[in-house]
Amino acid sequence: MPVRVVEVDPAATVPRVDHAGLAVIVNGLNPERLVVTGGVAESLKPLELRIRHQLQRYAFARALETTRIEIVPQGKQSTVRGGAALVQYEAERRRVGAR
Repeated sequence: MPVRVVEVDPAATVPRVDHAGLAVIVNGLNPERLVVTGGVAESLKPLELRIRHQLQRYAFARALETTRIEIVPQGKQSTVRGGAALVQYEAERRRVGAR
């Protein structure tokens, strides 16, 4: 699920992250890892600690504790590969779990 940029400060040209949107992912899916990537990720990398701090306002503490958040500035091709790897991983996990 991509990160939504809800507002851009023209002076700093640094996007503001929709922290509540990320919290929905953390709270609803409780992932082991949340990887933020894509075109906006490069500008978010310096804000990684601030993003995690702001998420504490919206996400359940327990879910946030167990979620590793990474901001990975990569090209679109890497994003597609990561998504494909995740699908493959989940399919295998479910297949093995069904036994």
